[in-house]
Amino acid sequence: MVMEKATGRGYVSVQGSVLLGNVPYDLRITRDLMKIAEGHVAAPGPSRVEGRIDVPAADLFMLMESDVPHTLVLEDGRTLNFFVVNSTGRIARAKGGSL
Repeated sequence: MVMEKATGRGYVSVQGSVLLGNVPYDLRITRDLMKIAEGHVAAPGPSRVEGRIDVPAADLFMLMESDVPHTLVLEDGRTLNFFVVNSTGRIARAKGGSL
């Protein structure tokens, strides 16, 4: 189930160094419910984050070439570690971050 949609402008960093500023993002944060046991309430499972960033093609290709995850810092200060997976700006979550 979709728990939250996050859109805004943030910045992209890698290992603490800012690479790109004023980056538009559009994210969907979902969480499935896990059944604990028959007759018991369901508990939240791990969250998934899907979405994209909107940056020029040259910047996308630079991000796609990296073997190290990048960090997207959202307007509210939360962070998402990610890899760019295609030339449309689609991103995939990596380990770490606060989302």
